[in-house]
Parts: sequence; C-alpha cells; structure tokens
Amino acid sequence: MMLFFLIFTTISLNQSIKYIFFNATKKRIIIIKNMNDDIKTSINLGPEDPFDRHHIVNTNIDTDYNNKKKSLIIVFYFFKKLKNSLPSHLTVKVLETLKEKLKNFQFYLEELEETDVSQDMNFLQDLSKSWNDFIIFFHSISINDIKLMKNINILINEINTYPESQEFSFGYYLTEYAGMDWIPFPYMEMLKDFHLAYKTNSGDNILKKWIEEIEILYTIC
Repeated sequence: MMLFFLIFTTISLNQSIKYIFFNATKKRIIIIKNMNDDIKTSINLGPEDPFDRHHIVNTNIDTDYNNKKKSLIIVFYFFKKLKNSLPSHLTVKVLETLKEKLKNFQFYLEELEETDVSQDMNFLQDLSKSWNDFIIFFHSISINDIKLMKNINILINEINTYPESQEFSFGYYLTEYAGMDWIPFPYMEMLKDFHLAYKTNSGDNILKKWIEEIEILYTIC
C-alpha cells in the first residue's frame, strides 16, 4: 500500500499554490501545481526504507537570508581590498615602530663593531632583548609590502643560520636570550670573532653586511 502525506505551502517566487506529496514507501517527492494539473516534478530520494514511514518535508528556504549573507560578504571583501590599497595612519605607525626596533638592534651591532663587548653581561642582555623585541613585533603585524617582507625574511634567515660551521647559530643564541638567562661561552667567542673580523677587515665581515641590509630596509619602509 502506497502512503502519501499532503503538504500545503505557498511558493513566494510565483505566488501560486502548490501541493507536495511525499510517498513514504517509494521515498519520492511529487510536486503538483494544482490538484487538477498533471504532475510537474518527481524527485527520487533514494532506495526504499521499510522502516522509514514518517517524513516532514521542509520547503521553507530562507532565500532572503542567503542573499543578504552573500551581499555582506561582497561588501566586506570590497572594504578589505580598499583598506589594503590605501595607506592608513595605523600602517604608518606600525612601520615606524618596526624601524625603531630595527634601529635598536642595529645600535648594538655597531657597538660590537667598535668595541669588544663579548664579555660585557649588560651588552649581551641588551643585544638579545633588542633582537627578540624586533622578532616578536614583526611576527605580530601584517605587512602588505612584498619587497619589505622579502628583505626582512632574508635578514632573519641569515642571522638564524650563521655561522653554518657551528652547532648553534647566532640567531639561536639571540632567540634563547643568551646573556640573560644563561651565558654560553661559544656565543661570547662568536661575538668576539665578529668584532675582530670588522676591526681587521678580514674574513667574513658579517656585522657590516647585516648593518647594510638593515639600512636598506629603512629605505623600503
């Protein structure tokens, strides 16, 4: 025996009355515009389920909500693109703060160039702190300038991997706050080598290279 449920609903698109029959035995929806009309639509919902005898067909689709949602997404995307294309006071302030933190780190690199401060505990602490202040701030902001991002990442990568011949890099010691929570002797020797290379203008004058790269960043910001 075929079971039918009659559902009466108004379709807002054409303001006409439709009748929807649900055939529970055959799992099929049958839509009729008027009772005397032919069948307009027949939708097969899947294989027959002998235990599934009662269904409620939900035809109340909130098209207005979906349209409003799409409109809001479009508006949000437009304003986001507009914000990214125009410089704002906030963006200028962020870049100025980035410059300050870079200059602070550069200050200690230049001090190391001129003076052997590899065993100065205050210097070791300040150098590590200046680097971490810069790194933490850099990773907390969003920069749209591709060239600036590329050059900053190059500098960070060089510091994090130099020198390749040693077990731990200069960047590793800086990030681990060497000189503040601990005082590793290989780190102190590394700083002394940096100073001597600059003073004698021999070997890999890495301090000079990094300072020049930082100076270039100022022209991009």
